[in-house]
Amino acid sequence: MRTAPTLALTLISGALFIGCGNDDIAVDGTYTATAVWDLSAPFGRDGIGGAFADLLIEESVSAAVPGLIEDEAIDLTSTLIRAPIKGLVEGRLPDELKEDGEVLIGLRDALGNVEVQTELVLDEDIEGSEKVTRLTVPTTGTPFVVNAADLPAGVSVAAEIEGDRKERDRIELKPYDLQLRYGDFILILVGDLLNRDVAALTNQTNAAIPCDVVVNEITGGDGKFEFEVASKEFSISAGALQSACDLVKDKLSEYALGLVRLDSGVQLSGQVTLLDADLDNRADTLSSDTDYEGRITLLPGPFEPRFSVNFVATRN
Repeated sequence: MRTAPTLALTLISGALFIGCGNDDIAVDGTYTATAVWDLSAPFGRDGIGGAFADLLIEESVSAAVPGLIEDEAIDLTSTLIRAPIKGLVEGRLPDELKEDGEVLIGLRDALGNVEVQTELVLDEDIEGSEKVTRLTVPTTGTPFVVNAADLPAGVSVAAEIEGDRKERDRIELKPYDLQLRYGDFILILVGDLLNRDVAALTNQTNAAIPCDVVVNEITGGDGKFEFEVASKEFSISAGALQSACDLVKDKLSEYALGLVRLDSGVQLSGQVTLLDADLDNRADTLSSDTDYEGRITLLPGPFEPRFSVNFVATRN
């Protein structure tokens, strides 16, 4: 006689349990996040000469070719003259600034596993902000620490965040840009970690780019550089190449060692798992999924290297 009521109670209890289990885990709150980023890609490419060649080709071609075929023209021109421009510049750099020199190798090693601490704030609509508070570079001795306050005055290393609910315990953060001032961070490492004179290295970089020699390398002394794209012929005069080279050299004052814009940033996005250890239906910890990634933005040329991001954020 008790079988039916008992079964009914069991079904009701099960339904209640299932209902509670499907409630979304609340994410609103403030978290301290620690992540590991690999920011070494710009120093594993092909050096200052390659970066300069990219800038010069883009500047020269964009002024001579209509927008519809500009990208095709840049690609073609790169195959024709990028290597000799790069070789010319690399050959004039001091040994420590070459692509296999002590400075670039030192930066490559230092930037491979940068620990980044941020403050992450989210509301119930999965909107909020993230702000970098500290970057730590591992060394063989005491880790090298750069606080956000050590970056140039007025820099806000922060970003607005928007996301979507994917599952009960998973959200996805849409791409958002952290204005890291990556180039300024590089100069701090060069000066304070590698113990180099930043101003002297900058002057040596500029001296390795004699525009008259670069133009002669491109034109072969013919007074112009000619090429064909989409069945159309184009010509860039030596004078136009000289002007483009002078302009690019002026731009290098906005770059760290001619490689990275001072205001380069980092864009992040991906899915995040919500962990509720005390079962109160509020996330205690956020953990990046395998698809969470970053990319370094505003580098010379069409080059925005991606890197994996592993982070854990704990509720304050």
